[in-house]
Parts: sequence; structure tokens; C-alpha cells
Amino acid sequence: MKLLDIGCGTAHIIESLAVNHERVIFIGLDVSSAMLKIAKLNTARLPNVILVKGDGLKLPFSDCSFDVVITRLAEYSPQEVHRVLKKGGFFFEYDLGQRLTRKFWNSFKEELKRKVSSFLTILRSEKGKCTKKLWLAAFQWKVLTTIKR
Repeated sequence: MKLLDIGCGTAHIIESLAVNHERVIFIGLDVSSAMLKIAKLNTARLPNVILVKGDGLKLPFSDCSFDVVITRLAEYSPQEVHRVLKKGGFFFEYDLGQRLTRKFWNSFKEELKRKVSSFLTILRSEKGKCTKKLWLAAFQWKVLTTIKR
């Protein structure tokens, strides 16, 4: 199994996952060399973690390469996420917590609605080519219900 963390930063999420899931390959992607330098120190003892410098808007991976893609507050392309997920794969975008999420959502509501809507359109149009129709919204499930389908 392969998991991609877009915008891994210091790799604290994949570091904590990799310790308990030695048979999973964790790929951390970030645009910042400084963050990747820290991530490398944090994951040096973990042979199942690979760090890659790259952009979430143009993922440097082959089609259908990952079972799971995760991201938290990183810029990414829904089309690229869809492209790199294997058939039956999962995409998880997680948030800051309820109070901060509400503040963030109110600040960027229109842009986020556009991203979510775009991703749902891709899922509908591709009908499982690389992914299952499952997407957990960063800003809680109820956000998806506010978008007209």
C-alpha cells in the first residue's frame, strides 16, 4: 500500500503513521526545501518514508500510483489527486479543528466551494477510472451538502 501526503511539511503526520504501519510506503511531498530538510531529520529512522520535493498542483507521479492521498492546508489540484489515485483509492483532506475551520471556511468560502465542486465533477465524469466515489471534505461533511450537485 502507498500513501501520499501532499504538503507534508515537517512530516509529522506520516512520521506518526509510519511507525505503526511498517508495510505501508509513505511518500511526503512538499514544495519547501526547508520543510523537507526538517522532515528528513524527523523520518530518518523510518525506511518506509520517502520525501519528494514537488508541487501539489502538478504531482510528479504516474497515474494510479497511490492507494491513499491525504492533505492538510496544502495547495493541490483535484484533477491531479484523481489522476494519481488507484482504482478504489481514497482521498482525505483534513482540517484545523471546528473553531478554526469555521473561521477559515468563512474567509475562503467561494474558492473552497469551487475546488470541492470541481473535484466532485471529476469523480462523476470519470466514474471510478482511478478512484472510488469517496471524498472526505476538509471542512466537514456538511460542507458538501451545501453544494448543489
